[in-house]
Amino acid sequence: MLNGDCSLTRPAHPGSCLLEGSGYVFRSYSRSSVNRNGRVWLAAVLVFLVLCTSPTVSSIAVAAAVQRTTAGGRTAAVVKESSSRAIAVTAIRNLGEEAWLERLEIEVKNLTTKPVSYLLILVVFLDVKRAGPDGVSHPQVMLLTYGRGDLLRDGKVATADDIPIEPGESYVFRLPEGDRKVLESDLAAGIVPESAVKRFVISVDSVSFGDGTGFKSGRPFSTNRRSSAMTTT
Repeated sequence: MLNGDCSLTRPAHPGSCLLEGSGYVFRSYSRSSVNRNGRVWLAAVLVFLVLCTSPTVSSIAVAAAVQRTTAGGRTAAVVKESSSRAIAVTAIRNLGEEAWLERLEIEVKNLTTKPVSYLLILVVFLDVKRAGPDGVSHPQVMLLTYGRGDLLRDGKVATADDIPIEPGESYVFRLPEGDRKVLESDLAAGIVPESAVKRFVISVDSVSFGDGTGFKSGRPFSTNRRSSAMTTT
């Protein structure tokens, strides 16, 4: 079960913050990922403040609501934003186990009346620092994906080969094996201290309904030129 809420206000243009320009770790450094990670960095900083229960948090005009679950001395914080109307993180399992990185399960549910053909979830380890292409250390980001990423592009729609998450259905993610094994190796070697993986952030970044609508970087999008609004319920 998820627990704990903290309501904050999102800035109008989070991509323009001073954190823009970060690069993903363990992934190709495309322009889209650079832009997206600026938003992830912002979310990570905000959740850091929430987790530290700083008295100044209420005066900071940034981010959305946060839900937290804690087990085994570890805390997972789910950033709730526009895309949370479509996809909800409904369970975080095995967080308190010894081999939790390998066994961690993040369950999500399609809350809409549309099938979800593509889904991108970001997992940000706030205190695990990795050098980006700019030579600066940034928090490690792991990408949890379902389906074809090109469904976020203009003119791309789902085909019979795309098996969606149907309305009301759930899907369980685990951490990508390659990223997980690198992190486990660094923990075993003492390169990354155990204290650095005590908290992480989960964010529903992108969703495609396979019909030219969905969410990008947590916000609604539509490639249907005849409609300026998108219906997700």
